[in-house]
Amino acid sequence: SNTQETFTSSTYTEATSLVLNITPSSSSNKIMLFLDLGYTNWNSSSNDSYGYYRIKRTAPSTANSLHSSQRLYDYGGSGAMVGSSNALNWLDSPSTTSQVTYKIEIAFMTGTESRINYNGMSTRLTAMEVSA
Repeated sequence: SNTQETFTSSTYTEATSLVLNITPSSSSNKIMLFLDLGYTNWNSSSNDSYGYYRIKRTAPSTANSLHSSQRLYDYGGSGAMVGSSNALNWLDSPSTTSQVTYKIEIAFMTGTESRINYNGMSTRLTAMEVSA
């Protein structure tokens, strides 16, 4: 996806443009997820800006990957923006043969805001079924 989204809540919020569905062929199989996230933190006048991101399984049951983070610290205190490609992988065990849905969630913690896919960046979420 290359749809830009902005996050200003410290509560995990779903990125609406990033949804992935996969249907496992066996309930004993696992799903390997690869996230390449175009992620930007921005602070307009403070020193510190950081946020968290994670992959979330939303159906048929709920589970979360471990979260990862990006932090920006501006020692001059005049504000700064940093954008980078961030990777997060997760081997999930959904234990189903029903369609499984995965989404990305962002939690903005401090600074001005967090963004995904800002200024030409893009995000990819890829799933691969792994036989048990």
